[in-house]
Amino acid sequence: MTWLLLRAPQGNKNLLNYFPHFSDKLIHTLTFLGLAFLAKISFPKKNQLLIIGIGTLYGILIEFLQEYMKLGRTFEYSDMVADFIGCIVGYYMAKKMIEIL
Repeated sequence: MTWLLLRAPQGNKNLLNYFPHFSDKLIHTLTFLGLAFLAKISFPKKNQLLIIGIGTLYGILIEFLQEYMKLGRTFEYSDMVADFIGCIVGYYMAKKMIEIL
């Protein structure tokens, strides 16, 4: 996951022109939603602060690495917010699923 988040976008760059700006934020949100969801399912006894906190810190670290590694990606605060939102939603989706089962 780290490699995918740090590498420059590949493929048909013209395709990116057809998607609105928020699609990048949607991708960030869905990626971190999956991360938090899997973390909560894998470690059901861990509390929300630990799972959401580690996921959010990981997203912040990725943004700083994108800026300083100069691999074609850029630093954006809004990506950090999207990562945080994804962590929250993923955590609570998994929590609800665990409660139902």
